[in-house]
Amino acid sequence: MGTNCFSSLSCRLSQEQIQLIIRCYIADIEATKIAFITKINRNTINKYVTLFRETVAKQAKESIKTISDESFYICSIQKGIVVIETMGQEALERVKETCKEYAIVNPTTHAYRLIRQQGASSVETLESFWLYTVQRIKKLRGLQPGKRLMHMLESAWRFNNRKKNLYDTFVDMLQRK
Repeated sequence: MGTNCFSSLSCRLSQEQIQLIIRCYIADIEATKIAFITKINRNTINKYVTLFRETVAKQAKESIKTISDESFYICSIQKGIVVIETMGQEALERVKETCKEYAIVNPTTHAYRLIRQQGASSVETLESFWLYTVQRIKKLRGLQPGKRLMHMLESAWRFNNRKKNLYDTFVDMLQRK
C-alpha cells in the first residue's frame, strides 16, 4: 500500500500503524479493541474503520442492486454471490422471477424469512450468509439505523470474498480508490 493517506483523514500515522489497523479491521475486530491493540486514540480508529466500511460498501454497491437504506432487504444468490437489494415491489417481483430461493431480512430485529419456490435447490449459502451477518450485528451490539445498509453490504462483501485473502483484496481495493 502506498504512503498516501485517505483524503478525508490527516496522515499522522505511520505506514506500519495503518497496516496494523487494516489487519485488525479485516480480522473483524471491534474498533475499541483495535484502539487497545494499536494504542491509537479510539476516535482516530473509529474514523479509519468508518472509512474502511464506507469503501467496502461503495465497492459492494457497484455490483449489488441497492436503492436506499431501508429496514428490509432481499437477499438472494446470483451466480454464486450473495446479492442484496432493498425491499420494494419491483425488486421483489424481479427476484421472484429470476431466483428459486431468496430471503427477506431485517438486520435491526434479525428477522429472516426464507422463501423457497418449487424446484429450489439447497439454501445453505443464504442461511450461512444470514447467520454470519446476524453474528456480526450481535458482535457490534446492534446497528444505528443510518448504517444498516453499510453493514449489510460489508457483510456481503466479507461473505462473498471469504475464500480469498481479505487483506490483499482490501488493499487492492484501497489502491484502486
